Amino acid sequence: EFGLPVEFPEEVLREARAAVEAFDESDGQGRRDLSAETIVTIDPVDARDFDDAISLDELDDGGWRLGVHIADVSHFVPRDGPLDCEAQRRGTSVYLPGQVIPMLPEVISNGLASLQQGHRRYAMSVLVEFSPQGVPRNTEFFRSVICVTRRLAYQQVSEILADPDHFRGRVAAPVRSLLARMQVLSRILRKRRFDAGALELQLPEAKVELDREGRVESIRDVVHDESHQVIEE
Repeated sequence: EFGLPVEFPEEVLREARAAVEAFDESDGQGRRDLSAETIVTIDPVDARDFDDAISLDELDDGGWRLGVHIADVSHFVPRDGPLDCEAQRRGTSVYLPGQVIPMLPEVISNGLASLQQGHRRYAMSVLVEFSPQGVPRNTEFFRSVICVTRRLAYQQVSEILADPDHFRGRVAAPVRSLLARMQVLSRILRKRRFDAGALELQLPEAKVELDREGRVESIRDVVHDESHQVIEE
């Protein structure tokens, strides 16, 4: 109805394929190698792309070092090239029930620039150091190579946080420990926000379920629990 572009021009696809062929997982390109760190993605169970990931260490003095890692899409998009111009024309990816119209071809958006579990991927990382009370005291930005340890969905995270021992043997101990640390820090940060007068708006979110023909099958409320709050904080 609104003329959203679905197909990509051939020259755009050609440049995307060239980026795929040129990518070497083992080449760090002068980036800081964080591939040995315990890093997770947490998204809705039906997420199609994974562009942000989290790491978190507790420091000797009781403080924290939070890592936020965002897929480095720009590495694969030469300035003013066909990919860049097409992305500017589209402006954004469009998320519809049961469908995504991506800003970049899927070999990049769902491939090289998707932080897939077990694959070395290029990222832009920020390390934020917090005091034990959750006060930021240092920030560092850099290009990195990461390897996501575990892809998780919100519901999984909620269940693990509620009963971590139940997941022994199914979820590695470093991942369970990471989630526990994330929960502690998120509560500290949340308390600081509300102590400073932050507002909490309880706005419902609806999830539209489609059948195989693309017709609306049901509409349900999205559960917004502590796993969402952990990531938001």
